[in-house]
Amino acid sequence: MQLKKLVNGVWTVINTGEIVDVGGDKAVSIQLRSDDNSKIQRTRELSCLNAETDQYSLYVEMERNQRILLDYSPNVLPQDIAGGETDTDYIIRARRKAEYIAYPPKLGFIPRGEVMGMPSLVDGNLTNTYIYIDETDAKVFDFNLMKGEAIAYDGQMYYGPVPIKVEDYYEDTIYMIFYDSESMAREQEVRISGIESAEMYIDKNENGKVDAGDTMVGYLNDDRYVNSFFDREDGKQKLLKFDYVMLPRKINTTPADDTSIRYDVKASFVTTATSDAELARYTNEMKTYREIETGDTKVPIYGVEAMNGSITVPLGGDKTPPIYDETEKKWSWTPDFEGNLKTPFTNPAKIEEAERETVAGPKTISGTDEINDYIGSFRNSDQVVLQLYNNYGEMVGKYDSVSTYREIVLGKFEQDQDLEFGVPEGGDNQDTPGAE
Repeated sequence: MQLKKLVNGVWTVINTGEIVDVGGDKAVSIQLRSDDNSKIQRTRELSCLNAETDQYSLYVEMERNQRILLDYSPNVLPQDIAGGETDTDYIIRARRKAEYIAYPPKLGFIPRGEVMGMPSLVDGNLTNTYIYIDETDAKVFDFNLMKGEAIAYDGQMYYGPVPIKVEDYYEDTIYMIFYDSESMAREQEVRISGIESAEMYIDKNENGKVDAGDTMVGYLNDDRYVNSFFDREDGKQKLLKFDYVMLPRKINTTPADDTSIRYDVKASFVTTATSDAELARYTNEMKTYREIETGDTKVPIYGVEAMNGSITVPLGGDKTPPIYDETEKKWSWTPDFEGNLKTPFTNPAKIEEAERETVAGPKTISGTDEINDYIGSFRNSDQVVLQLYNNYGEMVGKYDSVSTYREIVLGKFEQDQDLEFGVPEGGDNQDTPGAE
C-alpha cells in the first residue's frame, strides 16, 4: 500500500505501508503522513491537514485467490436407461469423462485442472460436475484448449485463453462451461450451473428492483446468516440480487431449433426447519414453497447468450421491530410485516406463535393480509430457493441458496457471525507522538 500525493500532475509516493499478519490474514498498516527525513518536506507534503486543494490517494496492491469452476456436464451423454445403465454406472461414466478432460491423453496426461469429487444424480440430472483450477491474480484463464474445444464465459465462446472481466475480480468463484466439438451441437438439459454472485441492496425507492436509487450493502459469501442481517434499514426492505450461470439447451443452433422458447426462473422462500417440535408450530403455508414477486424472469435457453442471468428477490420484513422501553425495562413489539408473495394465499391459517424466540415473546398473527405479509417475508429459518420452470410450466430444476437463522440468548440479541463481509481489521494506524 502506498500513500500518494498529486504533485504537478504526477502521483508521487510519500509513504509506504507495512504488511502485517492478522490472525493468519494479511493486512497493511500505513500512517497517513509523509516518511521524508526532512521536517520541512514532511510539513509540505502533509498540507492536506490545512488546505483543501491537494489530492491524495491510497494505492493498494492486493492478492486475489479465486477458484475457476468448469462445468463439464454438457460433454456427458445422457443416461442410457433403456440400455440398462444404472445410476452408479452413469455417475462413474461422468467421472471418467471429467478425468479425460482434466488429464487429456493428447497432452500427455498433464493436468489442466482437478476433478471436484464424484458427481451426484438428483432427479435424474447430474450435479457437482466441475473441474476446478485455483488461480492467483489471474487476468486471463488458459485451460490449454485443443482443437474443437471451447469455454463459455460471460455470454461468449472462447477457443483459447479466456480474459476474466474486471467485475469478476471480486468473486471467490468464477463459473465457466467446457464444451467439446460434439457437445456444442447437442441438446442439453437446461439447468442452473451455479450462482456467480449474491449481492445485497437497500431498496431505497421501494420498487423491489435494483436500480440507481438503491444502496449496495455488499456481497454474500456464506450460506447462512443470522436473521437480523436481513432486517429492514430505516424502514426499507433489502434486496438480494443473484447473478447465475445457466446451462443452455444448445450452443450451435439450427433452423429446426425454436429459439423463441423461454424458461422461467422463479424465487421462493421455504423453511429449513426439520425438527418435529419446530414444524409442529408451522402452518401448512409456512411449510410450503412461497413464491416471491420478482418481476419478469423469462429467459432464453438457446445459444451462449443464454448462459448468464440475474434475478432480484425482495426480502420484505417487519416495519416496526421490537423496541426496548428504558423506563419499563422491557421489550415491546407490535409487528407490522410487509411481504412480497407472488400469489397470496386465499385462506391461510392463523399463526399462533410467530417469532417465538424474539425478545418480545411470541405473537399471534391473524387476518389474511397480515398472514400473507408475514410468510412473504424472509425470516427465522427460511431459505431462498431458485426454481427453473420449462415452457410447459413444469419445474425442471432448483438451486438452494442463502438461508437465515435466529439466535437469541437470555432475552437479548446475540450473534457471532462476521456481518462486515469478511473485511479484516487493519493494523495500528495511529500516528507517532509529535508527528506533523
